[in-house]
Amino acid sequence: MRFTEIRDSVFPMLMNTLMHYLNKGFSSRISFSIYDVSTQGIIETEERQLSKNQKISPQDLALIAYRFAVSYQAVVYRLHSLRYLSQKAREELLEEEHKGKKYLRLLDLEDLEQPNKQSLFQRELKTYISRLVIEAYRQQKISRGRVIELCKLLNLPPQDIIELVNIENE
Repeated sequence: MRFTEIRDSVFPMLMNTLMHYLNKGFSSRISFSIYDVSTQGIIETEERQLSKNQKISPQDLALIAYRFAVSYQAVVYRLHSLRYLSQKAREELLEEEHKGKKYLRLLDLEDLEQPNKQSLFQRELKTYISRLVIEAYRQQKISRGRVIELCKLLNLPPQDIIELVNIENE
């Protein structure tokens, strides 16, 4: 099997797993069947999941690009080809590449060639927790004061993180 065949077969599976992990790009409705005892029949139904942020942000794409060591644009076009992004979303995200790069700079992840000052574990932990902080703030689960407190613990500039989230919500 040639490298391109492996890449083309494995990449969609990895992207699907990563999108599932980020809880992005999936339908907000779940279809299922219920057995009705009184009529002894099956009822087809659909239920909306709890409200979660389904929008893929430039920060999400920047992290995917960093993880797979590819360009931001390559991730955008690949997600579009896999139909996770519409044409309009693709164009918007391509214009917002600077926001994703700013996020990577905040986490000291911007350059793949340059060795990082932090250990791998610390860098991954900082990235993971910052994603949770951003998502919680985006969904209004935590206050601005809590974001500032958590950013200080992570040695991140709180104003920059808040600015990234506020720009996304506009």
